[in-house]
Amino acid sequence: MAKVKLLELAHARSGDKGDTANVGVIAFDDEDYPLIVKEVTVEKVKRHFGSLVRGGVERFELPNLHALNFLLHGALDGGGTVSLMTDAQGKVLSTAMLRMEIDVPTEVAERVRGRGRAPAPAGCGTAGQTDVAGFGDAARQGEGTQVRTSACRGVTTLELARPERRNALGRAMVADLAEAIEHAGSDPEVHVVAIRGAGPDFCAGADLGEVAESQREGPEAGLEAAQELGGLFVRMRRTPKPIVAVVTGRALAGGCGLATACDLALAREDARFGYPEVGLGFVPAMAMALLRRKVGESTAFDLTVRGTILDAGRAAAAGLVDEVFPNDDFEDRVREYLAGLAARPPVAAGLAKRMLYGLDGTPFEDAVARGAEVNALARLTRECKEGVAAFLGAGKGG
Repeated sequence: MAKVKLLELAHARSGDKGDTANVGVIAFDDEDYPLIVKEVTVEKVKRHFGSLVRGGVERFELPNLHALNFLLHGALDGGGTVSLMTDAQGKVLSTAMLRMEIDVPTEVAERVRGRGRAPAPAGCGTAGQTDVAGFGDAARQGEGTQVRTSACRGVTTLELARPERRNALGRAMVADLAEAIEHAGSDPEVHVVAIRGAGPDFCAGADLGEVAESQREGPEAGLEAAQELGGLFVRMRRTPKPIVAVVTGRALAGGCGLATACDLALAREDARFGYPEVGLGFVPAMAMALLRRKVGESTAFDLTVRGTILDAGRAAAAGLVDEVFPNDDFEDRVREYLAGLAARPPVAAGLAKRMLYGLDGTPFEDAVARGAEVNALARLTRECKEGVAAFLGAGKGG
């Protein structure tokens, strides 16, 4: 027998209501579900969480989903504002659940530890890259996936892998990307998610072959595909980890929408951004809610109605891009940027992201009140306590 962390066998999702947390554990592979049922028991979960869960633990088996659902009672210190901090930490209880170690046959341990492992990305560990302690170099990739995944010291890179179609966003790719982001969001070893395209371009937009097929099938097919893309954008915003677009070549139409949906965007100086689909009689409707927030109404109107294409410099001036790096040292500058972002305290980053996006439509007074609550909660996190203590200690030493 051997020990592995649950995150090698499953991913997790969680929610909360009042003082009870709900954690779902879903097997990656059907064949591992019976083992998870056997090993992830109520008693072991209760022991794993210790004093964090003061009430009882209930378990429900969902074999049709290859999942277990746990109710953790008395896990949120009474609910209320503490539940806000739990959400903002990226559903911290599901992350903690995945850290649980279970006993598995040696052959299973060898299989899951080797499954989808890939060499670290080029440049991982080179001079200038921050080493985030405790982060392994690994990748999980499914056969036939249109999104390749690699990881290095807290940065998970999702690569759109349809270079022959300029990484067009078909429904399969949207589904693969949503699943990869879901997994990264619940993985305690991931601090930052980067999205980039294989080949010369980031993403050319929707798969027009699929668009034509949906036109033949009727409005329901088109609506379903659009809702899936919209769901991806919502998931990206709700994922607690910072998501960074790394753009080379063209990011057009839905590809530009994907970059806009990221929290941050890095561009090579020869990159191009735009929504030219209006020329085909198409409307970039899925990206408008994001675009309007990032660049304002006038620029959004110009981009979506005139179909203006922006070079990287103009895109940065408009607010679509955060950093533009020269072609010759683009990869080094990207690695340095992502490593620096991954070194930021993850709980604070998650709190900041949730707070920022949660202010949409909130009256000023309510926003300030909410900020005060998050401020008070952030002070109680381990990261903040250690950071303040280190700062004060350094001051005394000087």
